[in-house]
Amino acid sequence: MSLVSWADRQPANNKKSEKMQGNKWNIWLPNALIIGCLAIFHFLHSGNYLNGSSKAPSHRKEQQYVELMQHKQGTQWLKRCTDELLTDGWQPRNLSRPLYILLLGLEGSGHHMTHQALDDYTNSTQRYTPEVYNWDNETAPYTFTTASELKASLLKQDWFHPNTRSVVLDGQNSCPSGSKGVIRSPYRCPDPFLWLELENQGLLDIRFVFLSRPFGDSVFSALRRKFTQSVDMQLRLEEFSASYLTSALHALPCSHTYILPYATAKDHSRSLMEFLELKGRANLRELSKTSGSPLGEAWVDLCPFADTEQECTEQVLEKINNFERSHGLQWDWLN
Repeated sequence: MSLVSWADRQPANNKKSEKMQGNKWNIWLPNALIIGCLAIFHFLHSGNYLNGSSKAPSHRKEQQYVELMQHKQGTQWLKRCTDELLTDGWQPRNLSRPLYILLLGLEGSGHHMTHQALDDYTNSTQRYTPEVYNWDNETAPYTFTTASELKASLLKQDWFHPNTRSVVLDGQNSCPSGSKGVIRSPYRCPDPFLWLELENQGLLDIRFVFLSRPFGDSVFSALRRKFTQSVDMQLRLEEFSASYLTSALHALPCSHTYILPYATAKDHSRSLMEFLELKGRANLRELSKTSGSPLGEAWVDLCPFADTEQECTEQVLEKINNFERSHGLQWDWLN
């Protein structure tokens, strides 16, 4: 083969080579795109981004809490808050302000138990603080209705320290609130919206822990401890309080709110602390229902026409159950 004939062939060979390379790209590029798409789909699917629970990896704590609350999946609060918690998470704590933990719940829903469990992790534990809320033991007046009134009252307390990372537990102001022998008033209940306003003003970080226990169990517990001597009065007091707390729960931001179920409280020992951004495990113990247990000395005043404690207990439970059947669906988060 002459040099001329070889040179004459080069353009043809180059064109052929270029055509082969083009064919390789035409084959490789679509395959690469397909493989890449499959990899992305697998990543999204394995991370639950495509199954209706779009959660970010950074919200593991919130995901675990939602899983703990599976038995309450049908409640209005969890329906409203699940997506928000898994997408945005709980509100991060501002360490330049005091953390104020407010327990909210009916009488007999676990204030003492939760209070004791968190006591060791706080700088200041307030058991019963009528002076903060404008509650006088004799006249039982209204709670403050403006944030400015509450702020002025709070700043007078020697246990509250602004501009610090202290932790305050407002632990035993139930709805309604008051020690034995004090006039019971449905107005003696903390107003969570005033506390939220104080956070918006930069005075503190507020966290709401709603204590969840079946309505009838809470009423029975309060009666057994002689908070009132009338089943009808206790039912009406707790009816008002349950409706008030339910309205507040549905209006407060999910990022600031935690529901703690009475019956499964022990399962929340770690999750509750993660919500509050406190280190350790809360010493929440296993609890059992008190409904059906003896009324003790309370039965004499509750049932003047009953002959035995057992007879009185049955009468009280029947009245509570009848009341709860006609009202309970309004307060689904309690069950």
